Amino acid sequence: MVEGTYDFSKRRGEPKMMWVGYDFKVSKVYRGDVATSLVAGIDGFDTGWADEYQRENGKFLLLLEKAEQVRYPTPIAGPNGMVRIKDGKVQHHDEKEREAFQAFIDSTVHKMPKQSTGVTRDAGYLWWIAAPLVLIVLLFFLIYRFRRTRS
Repeated sequence: MVEGTYDFSKRRGEPKMMWVGYDFKVSKVYRGDVATSLVAGIDGFDTGWADEYQRENGKFLLLLEKAEQVRYPTPIAGPNGMVRIKDGKVQHHDEKEREAFQAFIDSTVHKMPKQSTGVTRDAGYLWWIAAPLVLIVLLFFLIYRFRRTRS
């Protein structure tokens, strides 16, 4: 469980079903061991109001799970898996749920996220770099072997 904000400036990866991946800047970690930034899913129809909410200094508490068909964690529980927080207070229309989420935030000792060692990339991104390099090395090796056998 993490608290923070989405970075809607760049979509990460292709949308899978209803989920779209965006960088999520983590400010507090309630459960797990998380870096300062991770790719988290959001319902594609929620990006507009979520961006507007964040511009008004709102944050989200995300309860994340790793779904089978999606490469990044997606929110579960709460309204679309995102609990709205503003000035440390849960913003939710249902009083019982608001009180439960607020009690969790108030009673749980949070920690700071781990410092990121760099920008995370999708695994597919590495293939676009590695495959041509492997082919170039293989080509040079074959040319070397061909010239050596002709001599």
